[in-house]
Amino acid sequence: MRCRSSDEHTVIVEFSLYLATVLTVIHRLINKARALYRPPPGPTTRRLR
Repeated sequence: MRCRSSDEHTVIVEFSLYLATVLTVIHRLINKARALYRPPPGPTTRRLR
């Protein structure tokens, strides 16, 4: 697929960069939330002896 003009090419490139930025930000937010709200490690109930 060829672009008809440099204007179309510029729009496509800018959109691609914008989309990549949005995906990166969402990925970082998910990772940060996962680290902040992860339950503490270890057993959740006491073991019966």
